[in-house]
Amino acid sequence: MKHLKLLFCIFIISTNLGAEEIPEVTTLTLDMPIWAVGFNDAKWLINSSKSNTNKIGFFNLSAKKSNMPKEPITQKEDDLGRTSRSLPLYLAERINIETQCAAINYVFVAQGKGPIVSGERWNFESFKKLANDEQLDFIVFGHYEKDYLDLRSSLKLEVWDVKKEIEVFSIVEKSLFKEASSVAAKLPSSFQNKIETKNICHYVDSKIYPRPRPDILAPYLDGLGQMLAQTLADNEVISGSSIWGEVQMIEWYRSLWQYMPESDANKLMFTKGIMTSKRYGGVAHKDYSKNFRDFLKSNFNKNDTLSKMSPLFYSEFGFVKDCIAAKNDLSGSSTEYKNWLSKIDCQKIDNINKL
Repeated sequence: MKHLKLLFCIFIISTNLGAEEIPEVTTLTLDMPIWAVGFNDAKWLINSSKSNTNKIGFFNLSAKKSNMPKEPITQKEDDLGRTSRSLPLYLAERINIETQCAAINYVFVAQGKGPIVSGERWNFESFKKLANDEQLDFIVFGHYEKDYLDLRSSLKLEVWDVKKEIEVFSIVEKSLFKEASSVAAKLPSSFQNKIETKNICHYVDSKIYPRPRPDILAPYLDGLGQMLAQTLADNEVISGSSIWGEVQMIEWYRSLWQYMPESDANKLMFTKGIMTSKRYGGVAHKDYSKNFRDFLKSNFNKNDTLSKMSPLFYSEFGFVKDCIAAKNDLSGSSTEYKNWLSKIDCQKIDNINKL
């Protein structure tokens, strides 16, 4: 899958996707977890060499709530909008990590504005042409709706067979008085069971990136949403000055790490949070970079994911001696990793390929 420049958006809510209402709508793809993107194309983090397997496309949820504007507007991200993106990101993440299938997120973006959250319910025809052009085997989309003063939530997810043009299965979750991310957190286990029952993909637990526990899943989804906002700024889709609460974001990733220290995904979230803060001109990285460097040095293990990532971190922050030393210590790793490592220039810190 060819990587396009990673652009996600967090500000558009629309009831119509017509080009006359929203100019320059672009479809962009992401075939790696959001926390694995932004590390100089570190393919070694995820096994991406999948062939002769089902290819599944995931699309952001459409969403509707009370007092939804009739015309497209720009507004700040809320829990519903964030969840419309984080749930598909999470479902695709687990497919890519735990199964033989290949998952791809497709994101509709209004350039310079943000992601498009459609107030109109998606259907198969919405994605038919794109799915065929991309040679997808299955597509996953859904709709999140809040009614009765936004107190009652209903979330429906649909999985369709592209060639047969039929719905394979759907899942519905309903709840009262809960945030969107908490409702969405109920769905992944049912989704996995259905995917396996229908013989589409088969899951195998990952030791490096284990699934978040049920009590951590909703905060994890919120973490994916926050990571998305930083990725937007990192890729100049929005300005760095529009990111507020940076410290709280990084502390959120740290909390996920503390509650699930066995997961390298949370560690990479924390690492990326600091690195992207520097790239888009934020301030939070100043509070973390040196202490994190000390942590990486004192906990170095050539088989550890963070240790393998450390040369890039050192390069990013200008820790030249640490970068050179780490590269030397890691030179005996796998060929794929060594190819990635060879592209890191310890002397230059401003030429990082963001994807």
